[in-house]
Amino acid sequence: MLVKDREAHEWRKKHLKELKDQLKPFLDKAFRRSGSAKSAEGKYVAVAAFCGWLKKLPDDIIKEIKAGKANPYRLLDEFTSYLVNIRMAPHSIKDYLSGVKKWLRFNDIEISNEKLKEIIELPRQYTITKDRIPTPEELKLIVYSCDLRGKALITLLASSGMRVGEALALRVKDVDFSKHPTRIHLRPEITKDRQERWCFISDEATEFLKSYLKDRITQKDAYIFQGRHQGIRADGSRYLRGEWANEPMSYWNADVIFTNALKKAGLYEKDEYGRDVLHIHCLRKFFFTRLVPILGREITEALMGHKEYLDSAYRRFTIDELAEYYLKGMDAVSVTKTKTIEREDVEEIATIKALQMVLQLQGYDIDAEKLRGAIIKKRIELGREPGLNEVLEEIRKLEPRLEKYDEGKKSNNDPKKVIEEDELERYLAEGWDVQTVLPSGRILIKRAG
Repeated sequence: MLVKDREAHEWRKKHLKELKDQLKPFLDKAFRRSGSAKSAEGKYVAVAAFCGWLKKLPDDIIKEIKAGKANPYRLLDEFTSYLVNIRMAPHSIKDYLSGVKKWLRFNDIEISNEKLKEIIELPRQYTITKDRIPTPEELKLIVYSCDLRGKALITLLASSGMRVGEALALRVKDVDFSKHPTRIHLRPEITKDRQERWCFISDEATEFLKSYLKDRITQKDAYIFQGRHQGIRADGSRYLRGEWANEPMSYWNADVIFTNALKKAGLYEKDEYGRDVLHIHCLRKFFFTRLVPILGREITEALMGHKEYLDSAYRRFTIDELAEYYLKGMDAVSVTKTKTIEREDVEEIATIKALQMVLQLQGYDIDAEKLRGAIIKKRIELGREPGLNEVLEEIRKLEPRLEKYDEGKKSNNDPKKVIEEDELERYLAEGWDVQTVLPSGRILIKRAG
């Protein structure tokens, strides 16, 4: 989260428990009305910002207003000026003011909209963010920079067009892997407009999702995306850490996953207002931009869940028909692979294989995915195809611990070792795999599993 006022931020951190306890009745009512945890969280952020500005707890503010020691209209006007001065976005100012007004009214403090309009001049509404969508090459690099959980989350969002909150609320039972393309049922209680719909994900997203779920794929009521605090590792496997809690990953956790991938890929940047140029919401924009030229606006908007297009598109087409439309555009929203292999893909595969062989002959071992990521990063940086030395330089940056294998190293604890040809049969029987034959004629092997 972007911190605009460090002093107010520190005050809120110090009084976090009191803020949450005193605002709980108001936030519970907000959640009952909307059924959205994010909506309730937005109201908390607004009122907490108001309290942080005044350096006073919610109950104390209400007491002062009811005792006539503070004028609610003047407070709201001065709060608006404060938000303008710390360069809060115009839309955010409007949302913060709305949240505080609802909180005051919840506490039986009458606020007249007509009187408020006479007192407060809100800044003209305009968008100050300068975000953009990632290019296909950049999105490839972002995915290659993630662990399995990140790959599953990012490819699912990019290929489905669903909102982040909708993705995090998915349970295993919502995904139908038996159909092609894989279908996801968005239950009405998890969508923004409270209307159920179906969306689809690409073949590569399906593969990543299955790999991430592992044996959890049979636990139909489990949330798909869960954090370490719920006992789920980044590779999707379970580990024992107290009692397992079936709770979804938080929005902020998902945002951190995407931001860390951007940083690792060297694509993290902020605009002049301190906001991220690329952020996790850009994946929804990526879906829209890539599919509109292929499927048209009406079908694309319907797949994304835009309310104004749901009636016209969903009443006219069955789910099967929408699936057929999606298949026509699936390649456009696939990140690392396509359904059909073009000549360029064959050339890229051949180049990577050749580079792998050169690296292995030099005693290095790197998987194709990391090597492809290094090539893409250098291609973006240089604006041309990188040479072998330039790729090697990038690999050393990405893998600072990568070292040449010492042919004399033979410790049984090492996951890799170099052996003589006459030793090969014994090691294969013990479960080792052959990696490559070195120029010296000796063989590089790796412990299986």
